[in-house]
Amino acid sequence: MTQEHCIRVSRRELLDYTLNILRKYNITPKKKLSQHFVVDPNIIWEFLKYSRPLHGRIVLEIGAGIGTITRYLALEAEKVIAVEIDKRLVNVLRNELSSYSNIEIVQQDILEYNPRRIDIIISNTPYHISTPLLFKLHEFTFEKAILMLQSDVVKRITAERGSPNYGRLTITVKMLYDVSVKKTYPPKSFYPPPEVESTMIVLKPKKLNSKSKLKYNILSELTRYLFSQRNKLTYKPLKKYLEEKGINSILQQLYSEKQHIMRKRVRDLDINDILEIVEYILPWLTGNLKS
Repeated sequence: MTQEHCIRVSRRELLDYTLNILRKYNITPKKKLSQHFVVDPNIIWEFLKYSRPLHGRIVLEIGAGIGTITRYLALEAEKVIAVEIDKRLVNVLRNELSSYSNIEIVQQDILEYNPRRIDIIISNTPYHISTPLLFKLHEFTFEKAILMLQSDVVKRITAERGSPNYGRLTITVKMLYDVSVKKTYPPKSFYPPPEVESTMIVLKPKKLNSKSKLKYNILSELTRYLFSQRNKLTYKPLKKYLEEKGINSILQQLYSEKQHIMRKRVRDLDINDILEIVEYILPWLTGNLKS
């Protein structure tokens, strides 16, 4: 697909196309699957713009729907792996995109899917899987991901410490990715329109060595404990974590050496504070104690 073609597609045409496809296959969008199809041509163009160059690339599209974006990706990419959980929509994809030899259609829950090789991820993300998907993506190897998410989730990703939106998701995404926030779209950009605005973001994975990956795994688990009591002093949820790991004997020593962190409330911790804790407890968790 070229820029010119994308600009020439009107919202009315996309909406009519969507309604015609849904009528043709007797499909009613399922709210429980967060099915909101793109009817704004600017969104298609933005997905293409931020995913380029696509030549020679393998693209994973998460939640391919009725193929609105899929067909345009296929005109530029080497291959598009279109993952869709709803068998009704998989039927649409197989029928409507049958002329494209470089589209592989996969009926599966993306949270249980592990692709062999991908370069770029594209997703008009179903709202109900936004957060688990962001945690799942670190299992994939890719160059960048362009995601449309509900704006509230993007606010959580980019939140400042101490704010109500700041939490485990903020810390996790910050450790794994460089995040670029793009345009926000109103509900009318989708059919049926959701109740909230949506925002596009671009994620570029940071390069992590084996030790950094180990730290991430610990951080991911530790933050689950910490932010379950976000208004408590760090000492309290950390104590529970250490007890469950069987290393609570180091608590007093840790408190003594890291008082500047222990006396903070969890909501006020930044990623460096948490990584400092991870670095401290890492030898006890791995059995690599220094003599």
